[in-house]
Amino acid sequence: MIVSELILTAPSARPGDDVLSTPEPEQFLRAYVQEATGLQHSTPRTGQSAAFTAAAEALATKKHFAGSLPTGSGKSAIALAAAAHRARAHNERTIIATESLSLLQQIVDKDGPTMSRACERLGVAPISVAAHMGIGNYVDPLRLFDTANLLAGTDESWDIQSLRDGIAKATSTPPLLDGSDVELERLVALVDWSLSQYDDDDASGCRHAYSGDHSAAEWALVSASSKTQAADQDDTPYRPKVALARDLAAEADIIVTNHTLLAIQATTGMPVVNGGATVGEFDNIVIDEAHALAGEVRDRGAAEVSGRSVHSLIRMVERVASGSGATSWALAGPAIADRLEQILAAQLDRGGKPVRLARWDDPIESIGDVLESWIGQVPGLVRNASKSPVVTTMIAAARAFERAEELHSAVEAVREHRVGQARWVQADDRPNVKQRWTSAEVAPIEVSGMIRRNLFERPAMSDGDEPKPLGVILMSASLQDSFQFEVGCDVPVTEYPSPFEGAFAQSRLFIPAVTERTAPVDVPALTSDRYGKVKFDTALHADWAARQIVDLVSARGGSALILSATSSAGKLYVDALRESLDPAIEVFSQWDGATPASLLQRWRDDTASVLVGTRSLMTGVDAPGQTCSLVVLDRIPRSPSNPADDARVEAIQERLQSDKWVADRLVYAADAALLEKQAVGRLIRSTSDSGMVAVLDPRLVRTPAGIRSGIVYPESTRQIYARPLRVFPNLVHDLDDACSWLRAHRMASNEPTATAAE
Repeated sequence: MIVSELILTAPSARPGDDVLSTPEPEQFLRAYVQEATGLQHSTPRTGQSAAFTAAAEALATKKHFAGSLPTGSGKSAIALAAAAHRARAHNERTIIATESLSLLQQIVDKDGPTMSRACERLGVAPISVAAHMGIGNYVDPLRLFDTANLLAGTDESWDIQSLRDGIAKATSTPPLLDGSDVELERLVALVDWSLSQYDDDDASGCRHAYSGDHSAAEWALVSASSKTQAADQDDTPYRPKVALARDLAAEADIIVTNHTLLAIQATTGMPVVNGGATVGEFDNIVIDEAHALAGEVRDRGAAEVSGRSVHSLIRMVERVASGSGATSWALAGPAIADRLEQILAAQLDRGGKPVRLARWDDPIESIGDVLESWIGQVPGLVRNASKSPVVTTMIAAARAFERAEELHSAVEAVREHRVGQARWVQADDRPNVKQRWTSAEVAPIEVSGMIRRNLFERPAMSDGDEPKPLGVILMSASLQDSFQFEVGCDVPVTEYPSPFEGAFAQSRLFIPAVTERTAPVDVPALTSDRYGKVKFDTALHADWAARQIVDLVSARGGSALILSATSSAGKLYVDALRESLDPAIEVFSQWDGATPASLLQRWRDDTASVLVGTRSLMTGVDAPGQTCSLVVLDRIPRSPSNPADDARVEAIQERLQSDKWVADRLVYAADAALLEKQAVGRLIRSTSDSGMVAVLDPRLVRTPAGIRSGIVYPESTRQIYARPLRVFPNLVHDLDDACSWLRAHRMASNEPTATAAE
């Protein structure tokens, strides 16, 4: 709820009132709050109102606003109200971008309609809000009906009801649809739902509207890529759902998209979101969860060339191509891969550490031209398969073609130095693989220029014109210290207070500490001398943390979110919890095979359940009431040293003229603290929430015993990691005390007692 003690006296206009001019920006926010709360006299909180004023000014002046607004500040309300005012007062259109697709859907399905009703409350026309996502997010009629006919055993039927009846009788997966990640029961349910979407002209056909479990391979059998999608009612009697979505987006005052599409536009300069023929031009852009934008752009621009990528392309082409030409092409591939491996492996140093490439280096010079020519033959080899009437063959051909394009672009990128990019050669450190391949890698490092140029400005429409600046709003619950530089923002970040101070005061923070008395931290279980002296050993931490997690979750009786720094540790926690907890407490994990949306919904619906995952669950996840009463972060999620981030460190050193350790903290430690803040922010999502955050990293607590044991962070780094935790005024260091508090908290919520299994 967005409620404040402040009551403004100016009444809101109602539909039908005479309105001489468009209401002031603040009235849009106030009207939204009243619609959201259902309370006529509700007004924005002070911090929310201050942030909105600055954000609305940025849109009006086509400047930038960057705000760090804690969870519960009402960022969606700020974005929608500011955009609605620009739409009604100045006929401007706005892009709102989110990191998570779940938040995207919330804005389209819930928050947008609330803003439309608020506009009616003010006596102005309601705004229109539409989603803008990639083609692969929508059911495609050509692909869908091919798959449905194969399941039903029919021949080119377009009758929806007969196909739904037919697939319901399917007893086995047709060989043409069979695959390692295709299960008949799931596929039938998915195809049935997809057919129902074409029985309703207004149904979205969007993947995220489907709540059933399904794999990526199964979704590929009902959807399409840009190269395989159905033409608009030319190939089928049904209009592609993506066309409906684009129609809505082209007419909308506000479109809601994701960071991925923004990153594509930033890295390629293509008008994927703004300025293209599909959805038109926009005057403003609002980026929620803006802390993730620079990283998404860097990830989108990354590429790899290796023997592994060569063999991957061979396998994809061999599935669909035949004939002497395809055979000779495939036979040449392994020799190219082996030669590529020899060339790249020879460039590694003796320790096998990644080697950065200098400006003039071409790591594959002696085979690069041969490799490019070999890749260039793929379109001709898969051309016939791309027109196949067999749906799986057509899908495979399209994927092979796209993979060839990606590899060719990667080869070009790794061969030539480009400003703002890092290139390096690295060994393959994947565990449990038969063949390890050395790779040449490339990734953009300084992405602020492309973000400013391709996202914060609209390109000139004709020669002689200047690019047009957009109004820019950048918001997140936490923004890194280097954020302004990372994204090319014109203004420093403004921090706003949390509206949930009371909820934090009712909660607890548990960090185990090494003390002089009987230590709640088992020092021998966490330290080793394999680094030359006794110090904290992350390799030992997971086993110790698993025991702590079982005790904490047992004391709380479930209702927990467990977040691990690594997948291997997370899987260990899942096994330990399932073995130790009362069988009545369901333990869900991101490795169970369910889609993220269905996994989160099951966890939310089962108040006593436990959800375990890694970084993907540290942002954008919340649950009402008691479901998320305990959040456990096993340790600070600092990324291991890698060439891309090392290049960022060097860039900061040069820009700030600082030493390596300062720059390292601004990259590695700052990124980890940002993710840490997002993770612990999962606990408090409303004024009525309370519970415990447990960070099972004793290096955060500086004690004499911890220093002697080697269990402590360097003080400057520790301060960075401690900052996101200072919102909790009440701190517990002893596991027994933490468990006692959790049991009391559980009793206060009137839940039955559950214990570890005997």
